[in-house]
Amino acid sequence: MKNWIKGIPYEEAFWRSMYRNRKTRKGLFAWSKYGRELELPGFDAVRFLKESESDVTLPVVLDVGCGMSYCTGNKIDGKELNIRYVDPLAPYYNKILDDYKIDMPHIEFGMVEYLSSFFPKSDVSLIIVQNALDHSANPLKGIRECLGSLKVGGVLYLKHYINEAEYENYRGFHKFNVDEQDGKLIIWNRTETHDVGEIFKNYVTIRTKRLEYENRIHIVSVLTKVSELPIDVKSLKKDTVELCNNIIGISEEMNRTGSILKYHLSVGFYRIGHFFMKMLSYGTKIRLKNWINKLRK
Repeated sequence: MKNWIKGIPYEEAFWRSMYRNRKTRKGLFAWSKYGRELELPGFDAVRFLKESESDVTLPVVLDVGCGMSYCTGNKIDGKELNIRYVDPLAPYYNKILDDYKIDMPHIEFGMVEYLSSFFPKSDVSLIIVQNALDHSANPLKGIRECLGSLKVGGVLYLKHYINEAEYENYRGFHKFNVDEQDGKLIIWNRTETHDVGEIFKNYVTIRTKRLEYENRIHIVSVLTKVSELPIDVKSLKKDTVELCNNIIGISEEMNRTGSILKYHLSVGFYRIGHFFMKMLSYGTKIRLKNWINKLRK
């Protein structure tokens, strides 16, 4: 949790750098999928949701770990989707939206590791997690929690850069890698490796592949829930204790004078860094990043 806290200043500084400048903000929204048709590479989400729609309710869609890029389309045939944007940094992101008077949907607070507590009805049709599961403290638990919020027949759609933690040298939120090996979804880091399909084989069908998208290799995995996961009361109680301890730990950490000062200095440092990085071309930034990674290794 302390490592997760340390990653917050970078995230806040990054998104403030994107939103404070009108030109940068215009570029972000030109790339953003908000206001456009839903399109998920490697999965026909439109067809799936049309089949899930009833005369009574629209399918519920969650964009979990959404950040502030609004990279998920929110329409089908011009009609608004019932899509909810969810992120553990929602208070920070919503403040940025308010500070710069941005007319975009506010983000709901939610943690993927406890998602079924935030959406407990098991009535969600589609959960989208893009380049976020590998940032979480426990991605396997995050997958289980997503499955708990889905209805039977619902889909968990995962799209992640291949082995991003290795590429980022495990900095910031990057603590796990997502990979595909022989059609299997593998989550790993330098101390553990997990075959997701094997762990959840009784509850999902899973299709995983590598996909080149926007000049980078992504791992795309579509998990379809085929049966309810068993409710483990002991695990639920353990979750409650863990969450309470984490909240106390965060409170203690963030209320120290040194931590407060370090946080604001870090945000300032990263904002300056982002300001100068925006002056460089994309190719130069990638070369610089690779050079820094080599030095750190």
